[in-house]
Amino acid sequence: QFSFPLFIQILPIENLSLWINNSVASSEIRWDDGETSNLIGVNDLKTKISYGLLNHKLLATLGMSFPIGVSRLDQDQIEVANVIYDEVLGFSVNKLGGGFEVNPGIAFAIDSDAIGASVSAGYLLKSSYKSIKDSDSNYNPGDEINMILALDFIGDLLSMYGDLAYTIYTNDKTDDSEVFKQGNEIKGRIFMVYKSEPVILTLSLSDTIRMKNKILGENGELVTEEMNSHGNKIDVNLTNQYYFNRNFSLIPSAGVTFTSDNGYGENGAFIMNLGTGIQFSPNRKTSFIFSGKVLNGNKQSGDLSILGFEMGAVAIIRF
Repeated sequence: QFSFPLFIQILPIENLSLWINNSVASSEIRWDDGETSNLIGVNDLKTKISYGLLNHKLLATLGMSFPIGVSRLDQDQIEVANVIYDEVLGFSVNKLGGGFEVNPGIAFAIDSDAIGASVSAGYLLKSSYKSIKDSDSNYNPGDEINMILALDFIGDLLSMYGDLAYTIYTNDKTDDSEVFKQGNEIKGRIFMVYKSEPVILTLSLSDTIRMKNKILGENGELVTEEMNSHGNKIDVNLTNQYYFNRNFSLIPSAGVTFTSDNGYGENGAFIMNLGTGIQFSPNRKTSFIFSGKVLNGNKQSGDLSILGFEMGAVAIIRF
């Protein structure tokens, strides 16, 4: 996959922020017989606005996604979409198009010296769209309700950031018929940051637990599956940013992604990554980051080997 993302942040007035982001991506699968399948296009345009109140202790947000991306796929494109959507593979753009979405949210934060805490909640409302070429059926993915509790500790040398999120999914529909419900999700994350010039060492840990899905039963109604189709997913990543001077730094990194077998004893995954990056900041308003990463591991409980690489470049320009 080759992708070109664009992210813009605008601060028009005090306490008000606006984000706009989109991307162009080209994904290709090469089959054993030499044939290829491609999925090329732009992503949906995403915007977000936030406004801080009470000295930024209360934050109101409103996100929207406009359906300008590729959404009606033929069979070859569907095969590519299924691969890039696999979160274990970690593609930068794992979906191009969908329906119109609205995501209002609110957050409240308190702090006392080095300790801070926040609670937030949001509702992601998704509209229907046509997902298959030459088909008039409308697919309506379920809405999402998100709740997050976060706790931070900021010290002179060591800082810790943690959050616990719970996501509720509503039923997916095709036309007016309920066809699927993704299992609710619990995700916990911890970030530890150690700063001692000229080094910034960051360790991140995350654990994702998914509940059982609901699938169509023999009577045509949604029933909870007998076994859990999901295995827990654990990510561990370590990054060391070493500053040679204020303009130049080296950023080696290493990490592991582990997905346990699901309730059917399959689909586990283990992937290691090792990489490095270079950050060059010619002035306070401009930064360039160049990075590369090698991935090695297996999927489907070891039946499928994975070897890949990732290269990227980021330009940050402030006006």
